[in-house]
Amino acid sequence: MLKRIQIAIIGAIFMLAGVQAQAETINTRIGDLSFTHNFANGYPTDATVQKLFDEMDFQRACQAYIWSIPIVSMAQWQYAHTQQLGAENGQIVFVESYDDKVGGLTYNATTPYVLPFIDLADGPWVVVMPEGEVRGAAHDMWQIGITKMTEPGKYLFVGPGQDVPGEVNNDEYHVFQSPTMSLMLGIRLMSTDRDERMAILKKIDIYPYSERKNPKPRGYTTPNGKAWLAAHPSIWRKIIIPAELKWEIRDKLDQANITERVLFPGLDGLTSWLKRHYSPKV
Repeated sequence: MLKRIQIAIIGAIFMLAGVQAQAETINTRIGDLSFTHNFANGYPTDATVQKLFDEMDFQRACQAYIWSIPIVSMAQWQYAHTQQLGAENGQIVFVESYDDKVGGLTYNATTPYVLPFIDLADGPWVVVMPEGEVRGAAHDMWQIGITKMTEPGKYLFVGPGQDVPGEVNNDEYHVFQSPTMSLMLGIRLMSTDRDERMAILKKIDIYPYSERKNPKPRGYTTPNGKAWLAAHPSIWRKIIIPAELKWEIRDKLDQANITERVLFPGLDGLTSWLKRHYSPKV
């Protein structure tokens, strides 16, 4: 009897060993992963180890790409200003027309923009915001806000590692240190009267602090029809929508919140949307 029990135990051990020794392959999002014995008790095969390391490299590369999007986008924007539009350091690029805004993704169609990039490598710069219907903000190259510019006066921007000039009077300047050597100013001209907007534009001064006693006029430039920034004609095509599908597609765009009130912020967009929404469909 005892001998039979011993034989049964030995047999069970061999059977268990056979089960544990059986390799296991698991299907995953990145493909098949194979293990000696099984997933819980075995080891990944050499091929699986390599596949897992490759996936880790890929995921880290994706994270690095996403992490760098803000600063790479701003650097490309700055490149477009200087190399494609010919703007000098600190010179305003005035974006007013719809055609001039085609290069950007988030412009309001009806808002005139004043957009200078400033490179602080040679020292601090001054921005003079005039009285009137004008609002702005300064952003570093990571697209993080440095300060609002909603009050008239002089704003002094100092680069990383630079000292604020000793003679600076805080009663005269709003002083800010940029975390990055370059920064971008986003300024909106709010008046509905174009003559008034242009008068305010001419009063916005941007110059190095070293020129404070006799600033050099830099004026402004415009895209003036030039292809710039995100202008890539090869990646779009024209589609003519049959008239009988107009309202079906229009309804689907409404469901996706792609409407006049979103595309054209302000009363013009809102009234256009309301007019279409409540008008008979013809």
